[in-house]
Amino acid sequence: MCPSRALDSLLIEPHSKFRLYWDGVSCVLIAFIALALPYRSAFAVDWSLLWTLIDFFIDVFFIVDIFINLRTMYHGLDGQLVMNTRLIFLRCTRTHVIQPRSTTPCTCACTCTCAEPHSWRGP
Repeated sequence: MCPSRALDSLLIEPHSKFRLYWDGVSCVLIAFIALALPYRSAFAVDWSLLWTLIDFFIDVFFIVDIFINLRTMYHGLDGQLVMNTRLIFLRCTRTHVIQPRSTTPCTCACTCTCAEPHSWRGP
């Protein structure tokens, strides 16, 4: 079997049950983030092991979501499903799907930028 044919067999239809459930879980996690993150930031809730595990799970979920989007077919301008993996990848790179800064865990970004605010000396 040709390698490109093997990859094409792993494509996901945009209206499949798996994709609908995946998008549902994604919406629930986004709602959770929208409620929990401001609350924890405003009231300085302790970062317990449970919160760290929840954040890690959410980060991993959205990183996997990028790969799921790279394997999901889409409807072209003519209404036909596009099943070419190269075209799917190109579409994803031209749209909002691949943004490395959106998958950087908040704790890593805060640690890197706020560790010692006065330690950097300019020229």
